[in-house]
Amino acid sequence: ADDYLVKPFDLGEMAARVRAVARRSVGEPSPWFSYGAMTVDRSAREVRLDDRPVFLTGREWSLLALLVERPRTTVSRSQLEAALYQFGAEIESNVVEVYVSRLRKKLGAAIIRTVRGIGYRLGD
Repeated sequence: ADDYLVKPFDLGEMAARVRAVARRSVGEPSPWFSYGAMTVDRSAREVRLDDRPVFLTGREWSLLALLVERPRTTVSRSQLEAALYQFGAEIESNVVEVYVSRLRKKLGAAIIRTVRGIGYRLGD
């Protein structure tokens, strides 16, 4: 451990410090991610489809960013809910499906795949 938080602390601060330590331990991944015609620049929070910008809301970006961080992994519905809402917030029953549907409309239906009973993942 190379960091210390004094109680009481904010959970957001703790999460940010954990992410920073994780980045240092494995190195900073490339800010660019490409899948088919979609290109994501994580550092600028930009998404392009066929070299045209795609404008995403904050929650759409949060969901896509989580899927991009784990490109070959199925992300569970509860993990996506956690990315969309802050700690202690009221979670609506179909919020993940709503934002996945919006992303599919903006990026194409083949970008995000449903893994029945488990969650979602990018592509095949």
